[in-house]
This record gives sequence, structure tokens and C-alpha cells, in this order.
Amino acid sequence: MIWVCRSGKHGKDYDEVRKFSDVFMGWDGYRLDLSGLINREDFKELVIKEKNPAARTTISNWAGQLYSFCREMQKGDFVLVPNLNAKEFLLARIVGDYRFEADRMYPHVRRIEVLKEGISRSLFSQSTQYSLGAFRTVFKVRQEEEILTVAQINHEGDI
Repeated sequence: MIWVCRSGKHGKDYDEVRKFSDVFMGWDGYRLDLSGLINREDFKELVIKEKNPAARTTISNWAGQLYSFCREMQKGDFVLVPNLNAKEFLLARIVGDYRFEADRMYPHVRRIEVLKEGISRSLFSQSTQYSLGAFRTVFKVRQEEEILTVAQINHEGDI
């Protein structure tokens, strides 16, 4: 499984990902440990309590991203982190479970092992570039084989 996880608003905290070897949910608010939330309904209730968005689709979208980050991402999955300024990506492997670190600017984190940096956006097909440009903070990638081939990473995780 490959995920995209943006680093802060518009990817502005890309260097933080590299510095700490963590991916994180760079959203304002949600300053509580989410490990006790089990299902999507729990996350929907949190979104309503925290942000109270008017649209049901917004609630589902935000809750789904939080759920994915906390519950669906697994150790061994890959994560692609965009550096929007340089139009490139970092590819890493998730090596840690979700954890909450209250003292950090973005307290919802997962430990990663960086496998490759500087993967140019231009190396991907046009359709993959479009899909990687989605506005969501966290989402599953459909073009796994292309991404691993471009990054020259074996699907089992070898470099």
C-alpha cells in the first residue's frame, strides 16, 4: 500500500518530515490523542465537535483522512511526501504506529524510514501527476507499481 501524506498546509513543512523522520497530520486543532477512536463514526463525531462543518461531505472527508492516518496506515506501507516547492517527492516506509505527541506543533505522527528523496514529479505519467495533486492531506495511491518503478524500489521494500 502506498499513501500520500502532505506535510503541513500546502506541504510547507516538508523539511520537518526529513528532520524528524515522521509524517504527521498538519491540521489545526485536534489537540488530543486519537488512539482511543476506533471506527469512522468516532472520527466523524470528533470532526463535528472540533470543527462543526456544515457539509456532511466535509465531515466524511475529514473524518476519513483522520481515520486513515490513525487506523488504516500500517507499518510496512509506503508513504509519498510531496515537496511542493521543488515539485518532487520523498518516498518512505512507515515503521511506527500512530502516536500523539502533545508538545509538537503537529501532534499526530507516525515514524518513517526515508528510502528515497528528490523523486521528480515529471518522471510520473500525466495521469499519475494529476492523481498525486489531489487536495486531500492523506489518501491511498492507485498507481503503486508506477511509483515504485520510478523510485526504483522493489515492492517488498528493498532499495
